[in-house]
Amino acid sequence: MPHNERVKRYGLQGQGHFHVGWIGLSIYERNGIREMSGRDLVDELRQQTNISTKLIFIHVAKTAGTAVKQIFSGHFPVDQCVMDLENSADWVNCENISRFEQLQFLSGHMAYPELERRIDMTKFVLATCLRNPIEHIVSHIVHFRRLADKENQATFDACSKDAQLLIAKLAKSDLSSPEAISYLYSSMTDFEVLLFDNCQTRYFTRGLTYLPDGQRIGLKEMEYALQTLKQFDHVGDVKDIRAFVANVCHSMGWSVPVSIPRVNAFTEKYGLDISKPAIVNALWPFIHFDYAIYSQQGKLKNAKSANA
Repeated sequence: MPHNERVKRYGLQGQGHFHVGWIGLSIYERNGIREMSGRDLVDELRQQTNISTKLIFIHVAKTAGTAVKQIFSGHFPVDQCVMDLENSADWVNCENISRFEQLQFLSGHMAYPELERRIDMTKFVLATCLRNPIEHIVSHIVHFRRLADKENQATFDACSKDAQLLIAKLAKSDLSSPEAISYLYSSMTDFEVLLFDNCQTRYFTRGLTYLPDGQRIGLKEMEYALQTLKQFDHVGDVKDIRAFVANVCHSMGWSVPVSIPRVNAFTEKYGLDISKPAIVNALWPFIHFDYAIYSQQGKLKNAKSANA
């Protein structure tokens, strides 16, 4: 996506004004004295109450995160944002890590334990979003399967060798067959386990970073993920993405966007019809720990405030 598209304000920045929550005041000087803007006022109030003005959004793949981080990043200066932390050369090479702690908005497909190991997470408001696991695994599989279609050849060519092998494997599979889906699960390579085995749980446990290659999520990792999510200020649900965005915006002192754009949404499911119980049963091993976490989502989003 072009850089200028990523930093659109979605109507939140007016001509000469910043609309911050219920405050919309001009920024200008009068008789040489700088008037306090709505944003300045919110920042001062946050400093007085020790509320962070910085945000980390952990982007679980296929949870509407691309649209969400476009909205969130629009409230910060461009040079204060890292949208895809996992692609930052400094982060990948563990160089100049301290600079990330000074930024105002961080996002990416990153596991919480890795972030916690490198930066002080207490300096940030923490937010993430979960998705109904059966819908999530279908979307995740479809995301890779569609890259076998001719119109996506350029994207396919840019993928790693492991990803290309997976894409070819999915293209040869009859995804309308429960037996074929079960075989996909039992025959997963280490790379495929990392992608498809209880993927949402892996973002909040040691799965992405610390588990040996090919090891699948177990009860211990699920319990670790649940404890991790209790440290978050906001845990949303894709089925009510507007409420999640509104809650984060209110807590940060921002206006709520009028609409949330749909990004990377695909209607073709290649036979993965979750209205059929046999398909759901075949997919269940991929997601059973994710479902345990997702079923706690309503409690998780209130856990931190309740324990404060």
